[in-house]
Amino acid sequence: MNMTELVARVVRETLREMRACMPARVVSYDPSRQMAQVEIVQPEIMPDGEIVQQPVISEVPVSWPRAGGAHMTFPIRRGDTGIVLFADRDIGGWVSDNDGSAPDTDRAHSITDAVFIPGIQGGGVSANADDVELQYRGSTIHIRQSGQVEVNAPSVVVNASTATINATTTNNGDVTVNGNATING
Repeated sequence: MNMTELVARVVRETLREMRACMPARVVSYDPSRQMAQVEIVQPEIMPDGEIVQQPVISEVPVSWPRAGGAHMTFPIRRGDTGIVLFADRDIGGWVSDNDGSAPDTDRAHSITDAVFIPGIQGGGVSANADDVELQYRGSTIHIRQSGQVEVNAPSVVVNASTATINATTTNNGDVTVNGNATING
């Protein structure tokens, strides 16, 4: 084996062992800590062709959209899918203390430094290409391109000290309000 082949082999082996991101499935989730146990969905194929199942990864922080004092979360259940990212460096100290101190080790792209982003799903699941859509069980909220908001739900509860409803029509012509409300229309 010449030097070029040796370097190519070392680079190939190094890249094979380096982790970046993989599809994963939730094994369990602790919403009070926003931590999950996840399993990588796809097995690993070893250089000799052996197929090896991936281990369950514990204490994985779940990434939620959060900024400017606002955040969005939703229920996570066993079997939900997403993607697990592997940090460039040891994030154990940051996960436990939320500080910018130096990493505890020099490890890189380790399976123990994973972050889970729920929602990514394989298999060609369809999505609404035109509107913002929120769905949960029997309720759906559509925010249409026109700006119209459509709520389809068994019931809607608004808790507010005051409410203003600007309406010109309703589906059945009736608007019922219990409490303080101003209805324009």
